[in-house]
Amino acid sequence: MGPEPSPPGAGPRHRGLLVGVAVVGTAAAVLGIRAATHGPTLLGAGGTDTISFGAALDATRAETDYLFGGVNLCVDGDAPIRILAVRPIRPVNGFRVTGFATATRSRSHPAFFGAGPGGLRSNGFDPDRHAVATRCGAADPTELVVQVRRPAGPADTACAGGLSITYSSVRGGPRRFDIAPVLALAAPGDSSAADRCAPATS
Repeated sequence: MGPEPSPPGAGPRHRGLLVGVAVVGTAAAVLGIRAATHGPTLLGAGGTDTISFGAALDATRAETDYLFGGVNLCVDGDAPIRILAVRPIRPVNGFRVTGFATATRSRSHPAFFGAGPGGLRSNGFDPDRHAVATRCGAADPTELVVQVRRPAGPADTACAGGLSITYSSVRGGPRRFDIAPVLALAAPGDSSAADRCAPATS
């Protein structure tokens, strides 16, 4: 791995339909002891070990890039972590992750992304930026943005019941953080896309 790239440049921001957004979870107990034993731990913003929400984009096209953000992360520990891979949990109809990037709030990234059309670069994100250095308890977490597609063929809605994040640090790894955002790419005319996948926690 080379040196950490600079923050993503400016780019257009698009907002998609976010359905039933709720971040819930239980803060991990005795965080300092766990970090000392296992190295830095990737968690949801505020120190939660569960991230759960639903998000859908309407009238999507097959084999076309779309983005989902709003996965806000932090590190419990004294070293940054690097995300190695992001994979869909319980994918339906060929839903797949084709890229990902992390971003912190800056002049070029003043707000969290949400969801919208286009790929990482066209929306101002650096697809080679995979670090999370924000400590849990900091005011602004690090946002994970995933680039996704649905396959060509039948005009079916594709979705996933969650994301599996593999990460490591200089003090250990790889480790895994499974979260349960239900993400859906709705086919044209489908108004119930977010109901096609059950959360990975169910």
